[in-house]
Amino acid sequence: MKTKEKIDHYIQLVCKQIRNKEVHPSITLELENHIADKMEDFRSMGVGEEESVEKAIAAMGDPTTLGRQLHQAHKPRMEWGIFGLAAVLIWFGLFSMYSITSLGMRGDCLNGS
Repeated sequence: MKTKEKIDHYIQLVCKQIRNKEVHPSITLELENHIADKMEDFRSMGVGEEESVEKAIAAMGDPTTLGRQLHQAHKPRMEWGIFGLAAVLIWFGLFSMYSITSLGMRGDCLNGS
């Protein structure tokens, strides 16, 4: 497997653990940069290209564990303001329907129907 393929495979394994797809591009870029930095460190120590890729990926840790940790850090947050506004609007709509219905029934009784 080529250098780029190994790095891409590792990043794909990490991203499989992260459900928030919106953060995948930023995580991919961040991981690529970290792996490139680690590869530079190993190359400066005289390690060859292929071995520096292997060591850099190994230094990043288990992709499943890293992915789960990143998933915890990048969980989508619930927009409580929007949820609250929707709940108020639904309550207002239901209250309005009940009021109109109860007024309609009283009107029928007053008209003698």
